[in-house]
Amino acid sequence: MNTEQLIARLNEQHTSVMARFQEGADAAASMQSRLFAVEQTLAAGRGGGPMFRPRAATWGGQVGESDRLKQFVAEGLRGSCRIPITASITTPTGVEQRDLVAPERGPIQGLPQQILTVRDLIGAVPTTSNLIQYVRQVSRTNNAAPVADGEEKPESDLGFELAEAPVRTIAHWIPVPRQTFEDVAGLGAVIDSELTFGLRLAEEAQCLLGDGTGQNLLGLIPQALPFDPPFDIADENPLDRVLQAIVQAQQSRLPVDAVVVNDITWAQLISTKDDEGRYIAGASGGPFGSIPGLLWQVRVLPTPSLGRGEALVGSFRLGARLHDRLQVEVLASSEDRDNFVKNMITVRAEERVALSVRVPSAFVFVDELGVPTTG
Repeated sequence: MNTEQLIARLNEQHTSVMARFQEGADAAASMQSRLFAVEQTLAAGRGGGPMFRPRAATWGGQVGESDRLKQFVAEGLRGSCRIPITASITTPTGVEQRDLVAPERGPIQGLPQQILTVRDLIGAVPTTSNLIQYVRQVSRTNNAAPVADGEEKPESDLGFELAEAPVRTIAHWIPVPRQTFEDVAGLGAVIDSELTFGLRLAEEAQCLLGDGTGQNLLGLIPQALPFDPPFDIADENPLDRVLQAIVQAQQSRLPVDAVVVNDITWAQLISTKDDEGRYIAGASGGPFGSIPGLLWQVRVLPTPSLGRGEALVGSFRLGARLHDRLQVEVLASSEDRDNFVKNMITVRAEERVALSVRVPSAFVFVDELGVPTTG
């Protein structure tokens, strides 16, 4: 083999080696690309990506595989069977969409509630009966006097009557979609609060204004004495009328412990000015002072439960009493009427209560204090 043939042979081998080297380099590059793709996929799985999440069973699949359904079938399909379903949002193809951005939802803002006062004023005791009977004194004739030895003693007289206070039921209910009841955080607590407030608001109205007919309580105002000033005051104003009512109620010989007055009327009373435009409430009750809570040294409780210009004065703690047969009870049921087919929940609240007014003369109702009732 001459020199030229040797050089040609070496060139052929070199070309072959370089071709094989290039094939190896291309294979290595392809492998590196595949490894990079695998690393990205693994990283996505560690970060919560959808690739490595188990695909959720469809609702039908969960029902079909449910142990409860199998037991229900084995027992002959009698009664009803509740099968819990694991909720997940899916597209029609079954791919889960758990990475959807959820809206931020704050707590439920309910409507403001009126401050209730009468129950706390009167006080309540439990009872196990559906009728409260009590004997109250209605008259006193006192003929006690000094008597000489051997003389006939004078006779006094006391009058009594049997009074009754039947227990009445106060109740209401609302329908709530089951999905709303279960899904909205805090909704159950709001419903409890609203239903309880509704009962207490109706109870306060009954304690003040109930006329005793039908299923109504016999309230304080229908049993109270009508306003009849025991004395006259020159240049009488609304504040004087409150004082006259206090003195009238005190003739029952029970201490007056509260004046319940309409809240707007109370604002009118404390904004009363003298002839020189100065607030008569003084430094402690003017626009730059604390609102006075006393009128003629008696506690004042403003409330919208009374009408404009009205006030009830009395010995609430000693003159009357609430009797709780059933404290406020809130119940929820899915079996009311057609709730099952409509997927609704009925939420009901009720209480059973009686009101006994032991000393009606300890209360005086003023139906017109003499303040403007419009505007």
